[in-house]
Amino acid sequence: MAEIQRIFNEGSMVLLKIAERSYKGIVQSFDPWRHLTVRLTKLDNSLVYKGAGEKISVTYINDEGVAYTGETSLMKKSLPTLVLHYPDHMEGKSIRKHERIKVSIWTSIRDGKLGIKPEEAPVLGDGTLVNLSPGGACVLTEIKGFNIGQGFVLGFQLTDGFPQVQLPCLVRNSRPGPYDCVYYGVEFISLSEDFREKLEEFLKHPVS
Repeated sequence: MAEIQRIFNEGSMVLLKIAERSYKGIVQSFDPWRHLTVRLTKLDNSLVYKGAGEKISVTYINDEGVAYTGETSLMKKSLPTLVLHYPDHMEGKSIRKHERIKVSIWTSIRDGKLGIKPEEAPVLGDGTLVNLSPGGACVLTEIKGFNIGQGFVLGFQLTDGFPQVQLPCLVRNSRPGPYDCVYYGVEFISLSEDFREKLEEFLKHPVS
């Protein structure tokens, strides 16, 4: 059984299943063992008829790639906001293809708009890669406002002996970080075969 008081983070995405229909929502607030407030990203007419006690499955995927799923029920609603009973327990299962390795690597963060070459995109700021895998990374930055599904470009080099790379990525989750920063869990959109091989070799013996 997971320590569920430590699972959720404000601003993170959750997946809900209500009467076999799936919904996405953003965690607005929570009070462990009491309630979980979620703002849905899309609505449909069936939600109008759901009342207190409606059974709901909630899934939260953390930045370690663990999907926690539990059963709960509706306390009240004010669409698009739902207030749920806090789940009694949640079971966790890793869904990540690659293990992420802890690192500390400076990275630039560039605009990820379509149609702009990654190396020519405007620089928005910088951050630190705190973990890394062939599939993605977690970056700590002062830049706020990226939503789930939005993209940006990470520019970094693994060590002094490696060339600089510009990697487009998509935000898969986010959570508050220290010093008024934000953690973004990102998925790489594409890697060249050459860089993938260098990255996999680096991750066998990472250097901070």
